[in-house]
Amino acid sequence: IKHAHDYNCAYSYDVELLHGGEGLQEGDYILFTLEGRDVPVEYIVHVEEVETAKVKADIKAVRPEATPFDQDTAVSTTGVLGGITSQLTGVSNVTTEIIGNGIYIKKTAAFNIETSENDLMNIVTKEVNDVAKLPAQCKHGFIVKVSNSENNNNDDYYLKFVGNNNTDGPGTWVECARPHTSSDELKKDFTASTMPHQIVRQANGTFTIEQPTWDSRTIGDENTNPDPSFVGKKINKVLFWRNRLVLLSGENAILSEPGKFTNFWSQTALAISPLDVIDVACSSTFPAKLVDGIETNSGLALFSANQQFLLTTDSDLLNPETAKINSMATYNFNEKNSPIPLGTTIGWLDNAGKYSRFFECADIRREGEPQIVEQSKLISRLLTKDIDLIANSRENSFIAFAKSGSK
Repeated sequence: IKHAHDYNCAYSYDVELLHGGEGLQEGDYILFTLEGRDVPVEYIVHVEEVETAKVKADIKAVRPEATPFDQDTAVSTTGVLGGITSQLTGVSNVTTEIIGNGIYIKKTAAFNIETSENDLMNIVTKEVNDVAKLPAQCKHGFIVKVSNSENNNNDDYYLKFVGNNNTDGPGTWVECARPHTSSDELKKDFTASTMPHQIVRQANGTFTIEQPTWDSRTIGDENTNPDPSFVGKKINKVLFWRNRLVLLSGENAILSEPGKFTNFWSQTALAISPLDVIDVACSSTFPAKLVDGIETNSGLALFSANQQFLLTTDSDLLNPETAKINSMATYNFNEKNSPIPLGTTIGWLDNAGKYSRFFECADIRREGEPQIVEQSKLISRLLTKDIDLIANSRENSFIAFAKSGSK
């Protein structure tokens, strides 16, 4: 039987320096003692080489305490982050908050922050160029700008962090509008008093005139979700077409979101959707201020003072990429009277000459010329120039013209 004192044991010690410290020079040495033995062992670490790092920091240069890297010692994220926040405690106008595996730092004035180890710590400010760098846990309501191209602002968009139950921590990033700045405020709403009003029939048979509640701009900015072209201009006509509210302003036809007549803003800046609003202009060598329109089987016929257009699409889907306005005819149009439907055709008045003339338009197609006939040619001298009332009866096949205030 062997006893314990019959064995000889040999121990070797490896010294690993985890933190080189600061302020050391070449040739310096560090003396430390290994405790826990009957006879303490002293070691001397000589500084053979130093490395100089320049740091720009007028607020605070933060370096957390070193942590063990062996598998037997647990290292917590909270401990590392707590070491950073403790060094920022007491810094004037700076507040910190640990959220998940990150730190939310706020200062009353603008400031810069950087790290010497990008692989260990990622910094997210008000702007990023890679959406993959956004954290899974963040401050509720935090907004960042995602810049896809350096010289192109039309593909940038904004994301807002919405925490679960509206709290800091885990949550999701959702698209939002550009936040306000002290020098540049993003206008998100229309002036309701200058927008079209609605007439609503009440249960008792009376009617009330109301200001609709128009939707606000909820995503993007002036480039990715610009103002509709009617902003700052006069709205000449309000129409309905393909389940959209159509506003005519200047040379543009502006179509709302399908089924949501009060929304004239895009819902995303990342892709084009059939639900997007449409803002398309007509082109002509003449002044082409759109003043009226009427729905046809081929599209929406639009009228200016001296030309007719057709708003249509070559695709099954109507969206900003497929919508187009083609020139249909170049007849004059009496702006005091709206065009009228005549069953399978449409008609309108022209008062460019000494007398008024009535035109009927048939066979309106997306491609090709329509058939237009002057139906009032036989009585060309009976229709006065000042006609401002027109009505028709499709069942009895007649049209009536009149001058308001006359007999």
